[in-house]
Amino acid sequence: MKEEEEENDKREFSELTKDERRARVRKYFFGTSKDEYMGNIWGWRFSLVSLSIILFFSALALYGIYTGKIDLKKVQEQEQRIF
Repeated sequence: MKEEEEENDKREFSELTKDERRARVRKYFFGTSKDEYMGNIWGWRFSLVSLSIILFFSALALYGIYTGKIDLKKVQEQEQRIF
């Protein structure tokens, strides 16, 4: 069985059948065990940049509420008029 898998790994991708291609791609992306940690698909830099953007806009909203530029009562009244 392992010899056959090693042969399939040595063959060109274009020579494989549809099922063999699917199995090879699945093995490439997920490994031999489906319980393995797959990792962060976006990468840590993207995740940290996204977190910093979320924190920036949260801080901006809190600053607006704190300084009175955003009135929550007025926002709530506008929502009630819409619904």
